[in-house]
Amino acid sequence: MKKLRIKSIISIICFSVGLAIFIYLFFMPYAYVVNFKTSQSPISVYSFVHENTLDIYENEKGIYFTQILKNEDTQLHWRVESGNKGSDVQIKIVFNESNLKEKIRILTFRSSLLEKILKRIKKMYKSMSDDFKSFSWTTPLKNKLPEINCLCVQLDSKIREKPKLMNQNVDLLAYHSQNKSKLPPKLYINDIDFINQKFSYEFCFPIGKSGVYKPLPEEFYIKKQIVSTSHSIDFYGNFAATQRFWAKLYDSLRLENDKIDYPVVEEFLDSPFSGKDDKEWKSKLYF
Repeated sequence: MKKLRIKSIISIICFSVGLAIFIYLFFMPYAYVVNFKTSQSPISVYSFVHENTLDIYENEKGIYFTQILKNEDTQLHWRVESGNKGSDVQIKIVFNESNLKEKIRILTFRSSLLEKILKRIKKMYKSMSDDFKSFSWTTPLKNKLPEINCLCVQLDSKIREKPKLMNQNVDLLAYHSQNKSKLPPKLYINDIDFINQKFSYEFCFPIGKSGVYKPLPEEFYIKKQIVSTSHSIDFYGNFAATQRFWAKLYDSLRLENDKIDYPVVEEFLDSPFSGKDDKEWKSKLYF
């Protein structure tokens, strides 16, 4: 009787395992799933992999998209949702032409392609972690930005190109604004397109008491900047990293079905040429 019961249990286990393998091989659309948590907000996670993505969808929980790895003929289906102090990430791996073959290799621990993809994901995760350690910000406080006459230039660029364009214009803006009192320059951001990783902004220097030095370059203009803001934070880190706060604000407001009220402002209180570690560079962000 005992032997019969043991045989029955073994038969049930074998059938269950066989059925699970059959379902995995022929019915599951993906070959492997990776789950992890990160301190980065959902839209910041997306910014690390936004190139070669399609089927992008957003809701109040997060962002969902497909990343195409052309060299590996592979698709990564990302689900990035707001979690406790960051994001909960799930990646489903689909091998386009060889999905069944790779599934069999995975079951027999012989999939070098899967190992290659997992190494790529681990490298990406490390980049996110290292990036998050490179900046910090304070708790938002109520704060208003005063009106000010500025010398400005209108810029539109990829988010990552911001430092380069600022460097291209900073010397001429400082020279023509005659800002001898060293009032800090500001970035008036009129729009951020997080999906395409682009934004539109005015880079401005306060005008000194003696007025601007003329003639001005054709692209420069004088503007009285009047921005209605209610809060500010102190941001510490490379000026290129301020996008992480705007991404966090974007995701926080999305949870409440709300949006960023533009313009928002970045005020640069330290110089990149100060000799400080860039983790200590201070800027004030108004929103």
